[in-house]
Formats: sequence, structure tokens, C-alpha cells
Amino acid sequence: MLEMVFRGGYRPTHIARAMGLHPSNVSRRITKIVRRLAGGEYLSCLRQRERFSEPELAMAREYYLRGRSLNAIAAKLGLSRYGVRQLLASLEAKRKQIAAEGEKSDRRPRWGSWSRTH
Repeated sequence: MLEMVFRGGYRPTHIARAMGLHPSNVSRRITKIVRRLAGGEYLSCLRQRERFSEPELAMAREYYLRGRSLNAIAAKLGLSRYGVRQLLASLEAKRKQIAAEGEKSDRRPRWGSWSRTH
């Protein structure tokens, strides 16, 4: 659907007509997907994909990108709800660790502090 909008230049009304849906439903779906992508959680996992296992990447895709519930993810991945929660906790811990490492490497003087001292 996103490819049709961004690459093909189709409007949500054209996509809705082709899918047999109401245009507002299609527009709402597109908005949700774009917001999830703009949030950056899934993209940060993809940038560091070598640090995540295959189940963790599948979890990230289903949870962050598609917005699926834990029950739906459990059914799709063939795990228990507890297993999905554990996988999500592992995923979140790795994301926080990567973010902390990025902040450490991004230590540079801020303009405000530089202008006050000089």
C-alpha cells in the first residue's frame, strides 16, 4: 500500500477503490504505517540487524511496524505469550543498549555551552 502511494503516486481513494474499502480506512492505515516508520524503533533494529536474532527481527517487524498485539504475534511466531514478552524484553534491552552506545559516541560540545565559556 505504501509503495502504491509513494512510488506509484496513487491517491488513497484510488487504492481504496481497487481494494473495495472506504477511502478513509485506507488513509488511516497509511497514516498509521507512516507514523510507525517515523517512530524509528523498527528502523533502528534494521540498522543494527547483526546484533539481533532472527526471531527478534521478526518480533520487531510485527510489533513496531505492523502494530500487532502480543497474542497475534504469539500465534504468528508459534510462541506462548510469555515467550513473546520475553522476546520483547530482550529486544527492548538491546535497543536501549545500542541507543546508549550511540549517545556516548555522540558527545560533542553544545553551542549553548560553547558560547557561554568563550
